[in-house]
Amino acid sequence: MIKKLLKQTTLAGLSGLAGLVAFTVYESRRVEKLVPRVGRLLEVDGLTVHVSDTGQGEPVVFLHGLGGQLRHFHALTGRLSERFRVISIDRPGSGYSQAPERHRCGLFEQARLMAEVMQVMDLKRPVLVGHSLGGAVALSVCLLNPELCRGLALVAPLTHPMESLPEAFKGLTVEPALLRQFLAWTLISPMARWGPKDLLEQVFHPDPIPSDFGNAAGGWLGRRPKSYLSTCEELRAIPKDLEELRRRYHEIDVPVRMLFGESDTILDPAVQGEPMNGLLSDFRLTTVSGGHMLPLTHPEMTGNWLLDTMGEL
Repeated sequence: MIKKLLKQTTLAGLSGLAGLVAFTVYESRRVEKLVPRVGRLLEVDGLTVHVSDTGQGEPVVFLHGLGGQLRHFHALTGRLSERFRVISIDRPGSGYSQAPERHRCGLFEQARLMAEVMQVMDLKRPVLVGHSLGGAVALSVCLLNPELCRGLALVAPLTHPMESLPEAFKGLTVEPALLRQFLAWTLISPMARWGPKDLLEQVFHPDPIPSDFGNAAGGWLGRRPKSYLSTCEELRAIPKDLEELRRRYHEIDVPVRMLFGESDTILDPAVQGEPMNGLLSDFRLTTVSGGHMLPLTHPEMTGNWLLDTMGEL
């Protein structure tokens, strides 16, 4: 009787897991139909990279943050493409770009890949716009390849090591790697679709989550196993180069303009923004009302700031 009960329990558990995996596969395909590629694929340094390229004129390159993808700038790129050539890039492992090997997730490796993308696309000294972690990547591009860009316009960028992670990112620190794989293929998709939105609300706080975040801004793509796993690897790789980047800010000699929300609870402007005044030779910080996700929550204000900054740089 006990053996029969154990067998039935085991079969029920395996059936449940199989159902979760099947749902994850279904959900991944569903969201990719709802949020398809908007650009083209480039083969760069052994990786497939998804880029969007619109407009004409002086080039500007957008680099998104942790767990994001190029659609995070959708409310800005249309307006800017009326005056500039606007290139948005899915960083490695994000959106529709191929995930790199684990040792290539660090800031400097990503910066080298972004530099190669710009060279393949024959971009002549673009302005780099980096949001959040994308800001750290943009700074790394300028540090390693100072001749490639004419200036940086950074929105709520990561610039300094953090003493502790925001609560919203704690779920990305699960150990060991096998447990992350298990979660990615069983629980992440159903939780993202039907679970509470409190972690996402923390990322946007104090601003509300935009109603079109899932489709127009591509948020639904984060439900896929590859997106979760790539974000986990990227988070682990950040400390590897961030401290060296901080020590070498004095080597960056292009103008850097920075925009921060006063109520940003993900990256504190007093820690990530204000200290740059003494580290960069040509720097200006602007603070405004709002939280961390300014390109999505305050697109008109962010767009105006970018247009003013592009005119200056």
